[in-house]
Amino acid sequence: MNEPPRIDDRERALVERDAYDEAAFARALERYPSLLELIDSGRVLMPSFPSLTQDLFCLFFKYTLRRLEPTADLEVSNRVLDWVISSSGFERLNAETTLDEDRSALAAELIGARWLETLRDPSLFSKNELLQQFELDQLEEQKREVDEQLESAAEIATALEDQGEPHTPGLDEATDGLREEQASLKDAIDALLDEQGDVVENLPARVESDLRHLVDTLPEQLDAAEELVEGFDTLFGLAEETTSSKTKMQLGRRLMESQKLLDLFRLAGQLKEHALSRKRRKLESSNTELHSIRRSGSLSTLLPSELLLLRHPLLRLDFKRRFVENTLQHYELQGEDRLAKGPVVVCIDASGSMQGPKEIWAKAVALTFMELCRIRRRAFRAIVFSGRPQDTRRFDLLEQRRNSLATASVEHEELWAFVNYFPRGGTQFEHPIDVAIESLGERPFRRADIILITDGDAFLDEKWLQRTRAKKAAMGFELHAVLIDTGSHRTSTLEPLADSISSIKSLASDALGELFEKT
Repeated sequence: MNEPPRIDDRERALVERDAYDEAAFARALERYPSLLELIDSGRVLMPSFPSLTQDLFCLFFKYTLRRLEPTADLEVSNRVLDWVISSSGFERLNAETTLDEDRSALAAELIGARWLETLRDPSLFSKNELLQQFELDQLEEQKREVDEQLESAAEIATALEDQGEPHTPGLDEATDGLREEQASLKDAIDALLDEQGDVVENLPARVESDLRHLVDTLPEQLDAAEELVEGFDTLFGLAEETTSSKTKMQLGRRLMESQKLLDLFRLAGQLKEHALSRKRRKLESSNTELHSIRRSGSLSTLLPSELLLLRHPLLRLDFKRRFVENTLQHYELQGEDRLAKGPVVVCIDASGSMQGPKEIWAKAVALTFMELCRIRRRAFRAIVFSGRPQDTRRFDLLEQRRNSLATASVEHEELWAFVNYFPRGGTQFEHPIDVAIESLGERPFRRADIILITDGDAFLDEKWLQRTRAKKAAMGFELHAVLIDTGSHRTSTLEPLADSISSIKSLASDALGELFEKT
């Protein structure tokens, strides 16, 4: 990662800041890579973009604001700050972000991103006008150097006068030359400022109004971001560090910016509730009785004598060991659901024919299986594929917790990568299913079943099909298919391969619910 940008020259700042403010901004850059990426993208088009971003952060973060006089090269940045501060919603926004590093960082990033869009619009800023900003930046830097040299010359002249010594001819000539250079630079800067001023003045009114509207609506967006994160955490049980205050805003922004993610997670939430409510109804209506005592890792019907072991430190370790090995003693109830509930490896078709609503359905079904596995402390792996072997990608979405009774958390970065990965192209089942079968050789996925989620638009090689059937018989796993039949689809491809075929349209009749119960 690049070093976080700093403003060593305080004269480039437009909002007064101290060491504490700069430390807070540095922490925000470490926590929010997207903010650093924004700065790196913006500095290519506008040399003062890094300082503008830090000014925006301080504008929202500081309890007491004090604006500073801008140098010539910061006039455009100063105009942006004017628009932000004069917005009707600024005071409300400032009240919600003051001394809050995370909210201040997100507000600065959102406003900075909007201004970067403006800079990238060729109808608003031409290439020549952008280059003028760099030229102005260089001229202003040269003028600062000349000003410093003139100050040094003046100090030398004063020292000589105090000592009663005359000025040297070289000193007077150098001073005169510096003054001429200073005047020349000032004229060049003024000429460029006039052109830059015309550019800003000639910007369409919508540029200013859009920025003001963003500021006015940011308080609602920040609140919505937190609500989305809370709902997301409820749905997927994210890791504690994911939903801590330092990353909550970044997660919320991801959800706010992608309608696809919102649609996907809302659908996954509905499917999860459908699966769990079906299970609750079945348990409520089932008549069970004590049948025998068996060994497994089930906690819901654990013998009381096993629970007593948790009171002793040494026996507690033995309890955990036997839990991992599935050798704890528990009641077996006759009449309960006897379907196998083991690990799951899901293969998701991400070919071109699955683009759009089909992808949303497929990944929502996959995430439902993931959540059921998380709740029941079972391993889960997703394999996304299309037509080429190199496009096949594995995603281990659940945090691996060895020797722990706690429910696993979702690896959120892996989850983002999963929902956004869509290679398109053709469809080929052979390679991803072979990868899934290889996964069954790994300890967490022993006795797992494979679930194929697809629209069925593919062809199967007969020899490969025979080999796969032989592996199923030898290894004892099952392969179930979920047909995404919301558009064009084919069932005939899946019939010789799958042990069962469920479809999205049959969800109302609980065909897919039965498959959820096997998880």
